[in-house]
Parts: sequence; structure tokens; C-alpha cells
Amino acid sequence: ASLGVIKRVLTSDFFKTISSFNSIALKTSLEKIIFEKEWSFGKTLGLLRLAMVGELSGPDLFSLMQELKKEACTKRIAALLEVLKT
Repeated sequence: ASLGVIKRVLTSDFFKTISSFNSIALKTSLEKIIFEKEWSFGKTLGLLRLAMVGELSGPDLFSLMQELKKEACTKRIAALLEVLKT
């Protein structure tokens, strides 16, 4: 189920609907899609954090994603998906 959540974040409108790739827009967009799809907020954030930094704790997730930029975030999520498949 957790793998499905992160895959849906990657393939959903999450990155497509963000007008400006900044921490506030990222947080707002993710909260909206989690609510609409009735996903677990904690699991989704945990998996995103794991994809971004390789650990379940660290700096503010949305500020980090803003610094990494959209392309790097997408690549890191895709890499996590590959690791979780094996």
C-alpha cells in the first residue's frame, strides 16, 4: 500500500498542478491531493522524505524539495520506487 501511495504522488497531478515550486505551494498541493484521495498524510510524507534524504527524519520536507527543484525531486521519487520494487 505504501509503495502505491508514493507511486500515485509521482504519477498524479501533484507536480503538474503546482504553479510555483516553492515550499508553500508544495505543502498546499500535497495536502489537497492527500485529502482528496484519502491517503495517509504521515505515510505519504514519510515516503517523500525517504525519497528526498534517504531517512525518515531531517530538515523541513517542503523547504528541502524547493531547494532540490522539481526535476531532482521527481528523479529521487523514481529512484525510491525502483529500490522498493526489489
